[in-house]
Amino acid sequence: NEKQERFIHHIYSSGKHLLHLINNLLDLAKIEAGRFSLVYEEFRLSSAIEEAVSVVEPLAKKKELSVSYKVDEAIGTVTADKVKFKQILYNLLSNAVKFTPERGAISLDACLLTGQECEAYGINSSQKLMRISVKDTGIGISPEDMDKIFDEFEQADSSFTRRHEGTGIGLSLTKKLVELHGGLIWAESAAGEGSTFSFI
Repeated sequence: NEKQERFIHHIYSSGKHLLHLINNLLDLAKIEAGRFSLVYEEFRLSSAIEEAVSVVEPLAKKKELSVSYKVDEAIGTVTADKVKFKQILYNLLSNAVKFTPERGAISLDACLLTGQECEAYGINSSQKLMRISVKDTGIGISPEDMDKIFDEFEQADSSFTRRHEGTGIGLSLTKKLVELHGGLIWAESAAGEGSTFSFI
């Protein structure tokens, strides 16, 4: 009946949340112990992005958020650990959903970097590199919180943050996964003006 269905839904969603939390903690522990290895494969970037977006869309719909993405046509396939790559995307997208108030917007943009852009980022690589950015119209991050958002078990200290569940390990793990791929990650934000998280 309706009451039982509601209880089952709560148990299921809580179980999923706990599983995600445990997996994040295990990944962090493996990385810290130096026992974490990436399994590289070639896959279509657009399909990986579509999968990650489809996972967060139900959460976004509840808050009437629009979610869009754009992929540079010059990028066909990429070589990375597909499971962990999708985890990076999912973590950034779900974070954007969490901290964007009702009827806001989230966009993801993937583009190929030019040699000049690589130099500007201080990267010297013979390989083709891409930049993926996740932008939101959320609450933004204050300058004092910006220094600690990628630290383990740290969260921005605001009343909005305190109303949302979280352990402060999502962005820390995301940073470690990006760096294990040999990449860079950073954030640009201003309080009340939304945030953009980008990685190469």
